[in-house]
Amino acid sequence: GINGIANYVIIFMTGVQLNRKETQWNLIRSVVVIISTTLLSVVMLLLNGGHYSGRILGLLIPNVIVAIICAIKIFKRSSVTLDLEYWRFGVLFGIPIIFQDLSNTILGQADRVMLQKSLSFSVAGIYSLAVTFSHITGVIFQAINQSWIPYYYDDVFAGNEKQIQQRVKACMLNMSI
Repeated sequence: GINGIANYVIIFMTGVQLNRKETQWNLIRSVVVIISTTLLSVVMLLLNGGHYSGRILGLLIPNVIVAIICAIKIFKRSSVTLDLEYWRFGVLFGIPIIFQDLSNTILGQADRVMLQKSLSFSVAGIYSLAVTFSHITGVIFQAINQSWIPYYYDDVFAGNEKQIQQRVKACMLNMSI
């Protein structure tokens, strides 16, 4: 539940920054989250003797810290009022996200559990580490892809087809590299 809320705050901040064309902060935040969760997960697994709680804490702690920083930035930039109607809507809208995040966590761990039960803990650990490192590439790919979307819409609205083609070529080159 707490990780789901933290992820929602981080995703909300991503949308805010993309709309404000603060793409460099989006990339930095994404890289910091993926590297910190990976490193802390490894450290916590080593400290907890390979117990799964190390992985949970390794994901939870960086996400909560980043979410708190994002929430502070969001609230500093806006005039926040307590309108209970909006808060009620937000809570009702957010409850399904908790279950969605929980199901993603279960699905994300099912392959590791199957490897652990059918082969061994060491094979499951190696697989888990490889999957975690592969997420770094995915986060960077996603951050680069999302960073140019606001500019794309500006160019579409302005009818700058040549500018769009140049940006697409640069984006494709960056993603290919």
